[in-house]
Amino acid sequence: MSTEHTVTPDEHPTRIGPYVVLELLGSGGMGNVYLCRQADAREPAAVKVLPPTMARLEGFRLRFSREIEALERLSNPHIVELLDSGEDHRAVSAFDAHGQGAKG
Repeated sequence: MSTEHTVTPDEHPTRIGPYVVLELLGSGGMGNVYLCRQADAREPAAVKVLPPTMARLEGFRLRFSREIEALERLSNPHIVELLDSGEDHRAVSAFDAHGQGAKG
């Protein structure tokens, strides 16, 4: 994943790696989820981002990494498909899944 991560004044990114942020879908205890689209992709993607304040804490980074590892091992039509994961220069982790909420 690219290291580009552009943040707007309200602290929501306009880009996350190769993805252009379209809107905030939700926020929770482990970060924000954004509806995004790659320039060359037809399908939208949901991108989950661990906020920089949490990314600086090893416990949160480890928990987020375990979440990504669990998704890599799963294959179920009712669970989102992991497309990519990575970190940018601000140490913000993200993972991408089809925006439809599940495979199929």
